[in-house]
Amino acid sequence: MRALLLTLLLASCAPHAAPTTSASAAPIGLATALESDDHPTDTELPDRVMEALSAALTAHDLRPVTLSAMPAAFAEAPSTPARLKLAATDAPQDLLLLVEAHPSFYAQVAGRFRWTVDVTVTLARKDDLANAHTVSWSLPVFLQFSHQREADALSEAAPLLHRRLNAELDAWSATR
Repeated sequence: MRALLLTLLLASCAPHAAPTTSASAAPIGLATALESDDHPTDTELPDRVMEALSAALTAHDLRPVTLSAMPAAFAEAPSTPARLKLAATDAPQDLLLLVEAHPSFYAQVAGRFRWTVDVTVTLARKDDLANAHTVSWSLPVFLQFSHQREADALSEAAPLLHRRLNAELDAWSATR
């Protein structure tokens, strides 16, 4: 029993290989939007979330190219299809990934602050927006302090987002 426990412990501590991007990695336009109840789309996603997105994409041999002008334009295009169309007109890449996040405070539970982060992920080909693949998740997050806001909740949801996006990219890659 001890040997099994020691083996499991050592296996969990083993370093994991970082995702590598091959020279033939397909570029994918990455458009992001962070929404809140107080502000319309006004900021980009936190660094921790961008790193999680990038890691999931590079693990699937995709090279993310951030479309930087999108958050300002998205404030005037509140729907996913409208945002996808805006991203398609601005992106030189054939593939697009649109990530929309809306963290919202839910309740205080046992001295911690529960947030729900609603995330919509849309994968599409630039020339075939009508057949875009869209999936939405509600990710639960607990924050420790009352001053932590939307960006903190989204950063805390980054590992969950990474796992879900990996699974979605696996399914999407299988149909390509």
